[in-house]
Amino acid sequence: MNIINTISEEQYHSYDGVNYSLLSALVDGPQFYAAKKIAGESDTPAIILGSVVDMLLTDVDKFDKTVYVMTANKPGSELMQTFCEIFAETGNQESAREGSGFKIGTDAIMKKFDKEGRNYYNALIAGQGKMIIDADGLFRANAIVKELTENPFTKKYFVKEPDVDLLFQVPIEWNAQFKSLTDNKFCTMSSKSMLDVIKIDHVAKTIQPVDLKTGAEGFMKSYWRYKRYLQASMYTDAVINSTWDKINIEYSIEPLIFVYADSNLKFKPVIYKSTLKDIYVGRAGVDYIEPLLMSYTKKDNPTSEADSITWGTLGQTKRKGYQRLVAELDWHIKNDIWDYDYDTYINDGEKDINAFGVKL
Repeated sequence: MNIINTISEEQYHSYDGVNYSLLSALVDGPQFYAAKKIAGESDTPAIILGSVVDMLLTDVDKFDKTVYVMTANKPGSELMQTFCEIFAETGNQESAREGSGFKIGTDAIMKKFDKEGRNYYNALIAGQGKMIIDADGLFRANAIVKELTENPFTKKYFVKEPDVDLLFQVPIEWNAQFKSLTDNKFCTMSSKSMLDVIKIDHVAKTIQPVDLKTGAEGFMKSYWRYKRYLQASMYTDAVINSTWDKINIEYSIEPLIFVYADSNLKFKPVIYKSTLKDIYVGRAGVDYIEPLLMSYTKKDNPTSEADSITWGTLGQTKRKGYQRLVAELDWHIKNDIWDYDYDTYINDGEKDINAFGVKL
């Protein structure tokens, strides 16, 4: 089985659809969304490690084409390291001197550069246009891949088994549904999702979307930090809204699971399963009013039916689902207003502090 509405990776990156990463930024504010849309994903060491693990697991040919393994040592001086990096990026010695923080002249820097930075600079030049990972990072990536493909609990998502299809790096374009904040009509917005793995079990008749995460802070901490509940819903709905080539076969689509691997190699990988409630909240959002015991009064008559209990509320937990965020994005686009988030606009620039009312 295969998805018909897949697109190429090149089309995916050029396709102007909203994705989980952009909506996650919109939660923090429209300015963050706009900046993310322009800058794209940053190549931090953690992101590079995760990307390399993905490629080694699912597309080794892509690894060979897009990754440069740096064997040169970085200069011992941070000033020289920064100089080399700016020099390699701009080709301008003077810009590199100003950006590095050196207080000496360019001629003196270049003498130090020939002794301390030339090899590192040459490696940066060789790796231009590619994702750069050092030898330690590649060792850790290979160790994570080995663990994931040999671990009895996780290998089924990365190693082919009988009666199972594994689809790797599946780009899907689909339409996210929402109710317009402008005219209250039901609408759709072009969306895109890149699935790491889709496991199709032809015996159990299940389709399981899978996302691989690597990190060192623990999955649940990163879950809240990066609003993974939005990702879980969007990726699940991307598969639900897909057109499959064998339409006569009934398969159930399971909620997205996350396979989390410790990038420090201290802990075994763990499978985190989204529940239907998680998917619902990521899609539709939730307002949860947390009850607080305000007073407790004992009845004078011990034979009375019950004591008097008064409940109040300290505040509420509020999380927006992707449908609401898409609606707000649509509102920002139609009105071309990006200075404040939607809620602040409709409240005349005011925001409640509610410092103790939000459950984090």
